Amino acid sequence: MDSEPDLMRQAPALPFDEFSTERLQPRERFRAWRESISVVFDVWPTRESGAADFHASLRAYLLDWIIVSEVGFDEQILVRDRPRLSADGIDHYLVVLEEPDFTCESPERECAGEVRVLDLARPYMARTGKARGIAILVAREAMRTLLPGDAPLHDRVLGGETATGRLLAEYMRMLLKQTPGVQPAEANPLAHATTAMIAACLHPTAEAIERARDPIDRTQLARAKQFIERHLRSRILCPEGISRALRLPRNRLYALFEREGGVSRYIWNRRLTRAYHDLRDPRPRRGIAEVAYRWGFTSAAHFSRVFRKTYGISPSDARDGGAGAGEVRGGVAGMQRPGERYQDWIRRLTVH
Repeated sequence: MDSEPDLMRQAPALPFDEFSTERLQPRERFRAWRESISVVFDVWPTRESGAADFHASLRAYLLDWIIVSEVGFDEQILVRDRPRLSADGIDHYLVVLEEPDFTCESPERECAGEVRVLDLARPYMARTGKARGIAILVAREAMRTLLPGDAPLHDRVLGGETATGRLLAEYMRMLLKQTPGVQPAEANPLAHATTAMIAACLHPTAEAIERARDPIDRTQLARAKQFIERHLRSRILCPEGISRALRLPRNRLYALFEREGGVSRYIWNRRLTRAYHDLRDPRPRRGIAEVAYRWGFTSAAHFSRVFRKTYGISPSDARDGGAGAGEVRGGVAGMQRPGERYQDWIRRLTVH
């Protein structure tokens, strides 16, 4: 299934930083990564990976008082020992989603991953495999106000087979995807929502869940939309099937799509949008009936009626009008404060 194309990609409005070994000489790669990540961990190469053939990358956004990053690296050993803890004084939690190595294609298959919480004020050592994932760094005082004092957090794992693990994993993916478009005025509320979401998944009391209601709703809605997008061509796509596949009560699904005009209307609107893009694309030039059946319509006549009602033109007019009108393409350019790197953000991370 081809995904919906981005019509516009904007440069991040938030402070942004990135690191990559891609353009470095082999002998320089591990040394550069060790220096870059040394603000949090001491790192050592494994005997298998060595240092010459090592690759790592990191892309980070400062979201007010949390740091959201996408990271990938080869095998390594991560260490935070007691002398290191005393020396750097870093007092944050690191919430890490390690992405699985597969791509989910089956509607029944969960693209879950595993979420791990590290208390950076506690000793830690681990040998990692080759990994990629998403990391959120959050100050201790932010979590302290939302969790009981005796809540065990260090090296806490939320597995992909658990409801809270799946929910937090999906939220972290959605947050990373949306962060480049976040405006500065939105950063503080989103940082609060993210912390509430983490707390609700780690300690899911009624109070914590209610506090995280907005990010929970947005995550479940995004997950449902992703499922619908992957299965738009299926003629049996329906609210009952979505509810069953995502393990969401049907009344909950209906509530999530209330602002969209309902689940069924959302499905048909997405099918019409994808059909419109097909008709505008001259390569290959498809017939009206072919496009209609491709996107789940049972007859070309019905498709033509709803298409005209939605767009004010017939499918044939849309197809003959040319391709690509109005599309804007571009890349994401890095934006950061002059002279500052993500290491500086970590050292001064506070909550306000």
